[in-house]
Amino acid sequence: MDRGIAKRLIVPGPPVQRGAVLFLGLALLLAITAGALSAAQTTSLELRMSRNSLEAALAFRAADAALAEAEAWLRTVGDPADVRVYAGGVRYGEIVAWRDRTVWTAHGQTAVTPLPGVVEAPRFLIEWITTYESVPGTLVDVFRVTATGVGSTQAVVVRLQATYARTHDGATRRLGWVELES
Repeated sequence: MDRGIAKRLIVPGPPVQRGAVLFLGLALLLAITAGALSAAQTTSLELRMSRNSLEAALAFRAADAALAEAEAWLRTVGDPADVRVYAGGVRYGEIVAWRDRTVWTAHGQTAVTPLPGVVEAPRFLIEWITTYESVPGTLVDVFRVTATGVGSTQAVVVRLQATYARTHDGATRRLGWVELES
């Protein structure tokens, strides 16, 4: 053993910190926050889309109920001379009476079928289009029914339009229907 040589002990000092872990932690926290904000925004958008879809379905159901009520009226009464029928006296396609507010005021009918959740009762307008003879002795009246349904807010309106043929013995059939642009 060598006593003359002093042994030096090298004691390590504290490590030099350069902030890499702090920077990495902040970057990771920023990425997680951005992901959470994106998820919240996507959820909010999906919620609005779902609400709009529900509103459209409610308005469609209201318009369809009014259309069914008008069809029932056509089956039971179906008289082109009835005061509730707009008899423009022109052929199909020459007039769009359903766009005229005065026609709705004079001839439009409010459906009596109660619908929960709608802001106003659905309405329908029955137009007589023409009467023709399908086979000798069989007269057929053609009607166009336009129905308007509103959802739980005034912002969503659905308009359905159907064309019906009704023989004078009361047989009624739907010839076609379409959803109109609002």
